[in-house]
Amino acid sequence: MLQRWPALRRWLSQCPHGTLRALRQVVFARLARQVFKIAMLVGFEAAVLRRVRCRGTHRLPRQGCVIALVHSHWGRVLARWVNSQRFARVFAHERWSRWTGDAHIAASVGGLHRAVNLLAQGQRVAVVADEFPPQTGCNVVFLGVHKRATIRATWLAARAGVPVVPVTVGYAAGAIRVRIGPPMEPGRRRSECVETTRALLRTFERRIRRRPDEWQDLFVFFRTAQRDPPAWLR
Repeated sequence: MLQRWPALRRWLSQCPHGTLRALRQVVFARLARQVFKIAMLVGFEAAVLRRVRCRGTHRLPRQGCVIALVHSHWGRVLARWVNSQRFARVFAHERWSRWTGDAHIAASVGGLHRAVNLLAQGQRVAVVADEFPPQTGCNVVFLGVHKRATIRATWLAARAGVPVVPVTVGYAAGAIRVRIGPPMEPGRRRSECVETTRALLRTFERRIRRRPDEWQDLFVFFRTAQRDPPAWLR
């Protein structure tokens, strides 16, 4: 598999613990995700949610903020936990409503306006920040690959006048660990939102290099990067 994706092989070789350990971490995370998923489906949701540990809550602003997330193996568990703890609202596609329940905000124009209003009222809104649309967003370099990245998280924060907070989710020692990073000011102008988006992605990149198992889209990202370069690089 790695022979077909030389860019991924090179990137994994640069991880702190080398290619084999990185691959073992990724495989273990995928297996653990399936175990937790089955446990929730057969009625052990409460037991699974008790496995969630949140670190760094003292960093959360007292006013509203945008919680910026990457695609995680633990998305469904986290969605359930966020709803049960009233930790945040979740701006996501409709399919996530079954997991987020009352916390769900539809990913639509109306949902964007609703999210901005809730943020301005002092609530938290969680948004996925690692989407790479080919035609919109801003130019970034992520994991050594030139891409275009969405600025949705920083745009929402700028519109509401609140910080954006990077949050990563991983698995260690039998628990799903939510790590809250330091808040970032998004700025007001689009150019400032772009710079904050790049800083946000650099924060995620540092974490993914240490723990590649925490990013669900690792293989998809490099496969797309090799087969479908963005139009502005052709």
